[in-house]
Amino acid sequence: MKVRARRGFTLIELLVVIAIIGVLIGLLLPAVQSAREAARRAQCTNNLKQLGLGIHNYISSTNEVLPWGMGPWNAGEISAHSQLLPYIEQQALYNAFNYQASYQGGALQGPLFIAYANTTVTNSVITTFLCPSDMDRLSSASGHNNYMACSGSAPDSLLGGNGSTLANGTSGGLFLWIGINCDGAGMNGQPRTIVKLGNAVDGTSQTAAFSERIKGVGTNPNYPDSLRPTSTFYSVAAPTDWSTADSPPGAGFYTTCKASGPGNDTIAILGGGQPSPSGEQWYMGESPHTRYTHIMPPNTWSCVVDQFPSWEGHGALTASSRHSAGVNVLFGDGSTRYVRDSIQPRVWWALGTKAGGEAVSSSDY
Repeated sequence: MKVRARRGFTLIELLVVIAIIGVLIGLLLPAVQSAREAARRAQCTNNLKQLGLGIHNYISSTNEVLPWGMGPWNAGEISAHSQLLPYIEQQALYNAFNYQASYQGGALQGPLFIAYANTTVTNSVITTFLCPSDMDRLSSASGHNNYMACSGSAPDSLLGGNGSTLANGTSGGLFLWIGINCDGAGMNGQPRTIVKLGNAVDGTSQTAAFSERIKGVGTNPNYPDSLRPTSTFYSVAAPTDWSTADSPPGAGFYTTCKASGPGNDTIAILGGGQPSPSGEQWYMGESPHTRYTHIMPPNTWSCVVDQFPSWEGHGALTASSRHSAGVNVLFGDGSTRYVRDSIQPRVWWALGTKAGGEAVSSSDY
């Protein structure tokens, strides 16, 4: 009888096949990851476009002005995001928000001072406020946020400035602190802040409205974030002269902040001042939550002045993202553009102001 030999793979053949499959997977995996990131970045861009449409609908409906960046100190410090809710298909959420604030029995009662009255709203996750490229490492129950409103290009423009950088001055952006008490009176002698698109004399196509910032970690701003870009707020000393620091806008503070940050052990991570990590609450107008400044270039780091009241909004709150070498920026005309990390600081400063008088070309970024 003839015995037919069974043919199978030899060990060498099997190893060759496995090696080929491994090489193919190695080639395909980066392409798949790149495609996924491209889709996430497209969604992030679309979210900014939705915010841009919401801003223009807000203006054209009944308001004729931009929403404020941060509401009055004594009335809850509401963000621009909360005011845009009806214009980004969140009317029901807006209707559920208790925006009233008043003094009762000598104590202030309002939307953020009795937070439990608004937890249904404030704990809501709104996907339009979240960039899918970023991870969420925050541990608070409140709704989180990746998109920040631009307040200007000076370290004190977040709170309207201290004289040299008032709301309609050369270093102010589109979304500022409204600066009034509950009774409508000006705060600290400053007039009420009202910003119209007409105030953007530099041109709405050359004035930043919103950009991205990566979310922080846990509930503590002191938590060191080793990722790059980092979400950590670094503490720096207050300038001896804010006016000098603002001429040109942000130049002095840029130099100070650039000398700090990751790798510089002589600069401590922020101590007891800054109230929250980045992006913890979309409904709050304070700078860690919903606003940023054009001082440090994109994807570097943030620096704040660790003393009251400066930590409420004085410093470089920097745009950042998990995209490759840049951030998405929404401009005042509703357009979105991708701005590279390599942008020159002076060009970045110019894009953050609405009336700085700088000449900027789109080829500069």
